Amino acid sequence: MAARSISRSDMGSTGSALRRRGVELLGVGLLAIALALALALWGHDVNDPSLNNATSGPSTNPLGHFGASVADMAKQTIGLASWIVALVLPLWGLRLILGRPLNWPWLPVVALPLALLAGAAYLATWPLSEQWPYWVGLGGYVGDFLLHRLERPIGPENYALVTGLASLLLVILAVGVTWRELWYGARATAVAPVRLARSRPAATEPRWAEAVDRRLGARD
Repeated sequence: MAARSISRSDMGSTGSALRRRGVELLGVGLLAIALALALALWGHDVNDPSLNNATSGPSTNPLGHFGASVADMAKQTIGLASWIVALVLPLWGLRLILGRPLNWPWLPVVALPLALLAGAAYLATWPLSEQWPYWVGLGGYVGDFLLHRLERPIGPENYALVTGLASLLLVILAVGVTWRELWYGARATAVAPVRLARSRPAATEPRWAEAVDRRLGARD
């Protein structure tokens, strides 16, 4: 009986260890995907051959033709909001690697696509720059579609504010930051300038002031 219970206990600990390694590998995979997406978006050139640009020649994208196609499709679909994925996925990966589970692990998964929609809607209100190579707005096709459909019901004067606040809240939820972590982070950010000012060394007196002090001391 004792041997049987010990073997079951060992099997249970082995299974939990394997699950832990699997979760860590998933976290590493998310980090790799986020890095690849960031490289593809950062190195995107509209003139590279992709699914939407059938040209010959080599691709300047760090990930080649595949990276150029992914970046082109992402930027035309949701615009600069595609960077939200490159921000959220590594934070998910780090949380899995460090073993910091959430009370509601489904919440970030649900919030991420909503954050992409809200981010694209907000970016559609930004003016186009000369460096933007597409005829759609900075929120891509999705951002323009939401702008045309929702600006009038929400109100043109409130649309940017509402979509901006919604995207910020949804990104925070998608990151998976708990309210306690958010409070600690906000408090540390607020206190950091005060601590920095206190830890700053006192300004040294110039040499001429030191010389005057020595002369006055010698007279006394």
